[in-house]
Amino acid sequence: MSLSLEMPAIAVEYLKVPIIAEKAGVTYNPTSDPVSFAFSLTNSAVGLSWRAGSWETVTRPDGDIEYVARCLMPGTLAVGPYVTWIKIVDAPETLIAFRVGILHLV
Repeated sequence: MSLSLEMPAIAVEYLKVPIIAEKAGVTYNPTSDPVSFAFSLTNSAVGLSWRAGSWETVTRPDGDIEYVARCLMPGTLAVGPYVTWIKIVDAPETLIAFRVGILHLV
């Protein structure tokens, strides 16, 4: 997944990322799994500072359910491009961290 998103740097609003969670090829509801976000000026996941996230469940017009990981942006990050990372903990599995794209704060 690679998203390119833009939002005002002073905005206090949710950054939302749709998630498709699967176990053994079967889609499941991940909303009981802790989720967190990190924002980096580089492509490295080393030493990231993680912010707690939450989940939103959306029922689409066709009846399908979409799971959305979200992070309330503080409105205090500097203007610029940030590599956006999401970490989902699905016990007993180890932490899953993945790069979801670039957030451009303007």
